[in-house]
Amino acid sequence: SPDLATWTVQPPLSTPDAGFGQLEVIQLAEIEGRWALMFSCLQAELSDERRLADPGGGIWTVPVDSPTGPFDLSRATRLSGPELYAGRLVQDRTGQWNLMAFHNVGEDGRFIGALSEPIPVAWDGDRLALGVGVSIT
Repeated sequence: SPDLATWTVQPPLSTPDAGFGQLEVIQLAEIEGRWALMFSCLQAELSDERRLADPGGGIWTVPVDSPTGPFDLSRATRLSGPELYAGRLVQDRTGQWNLMAFHNVGEDGRFIGALSEPIPVAWDGDRLALGVGVSIT
């Protein structure tokens, strides 16, 4: 919309067949010159097929060719398990990209809700990965 009052319908930016019942806390970021889409989806919102291929929910990322889409969500991989949720990618003063997220549930299954410390994020081949040797508890 050029004026936020008049809208033009465009084709969808993704298809609903990638196994995610919802995409929460969506963020696009250009990391090391490559674009990534990040979102959250817990196990209960995954299709049976997606759960069989990757049984946990959590924070997911997918490499994208353009920040304006389309987005092939079938290429999504988990960045974290369900212990973290509603993450945001943030860049520190040195330029390092980090994940900050809510600690979701503890070992007793109860919601924690505390904010994580920054966890380094970098490309590992064709996927984003959390820093090596970094504890997320």
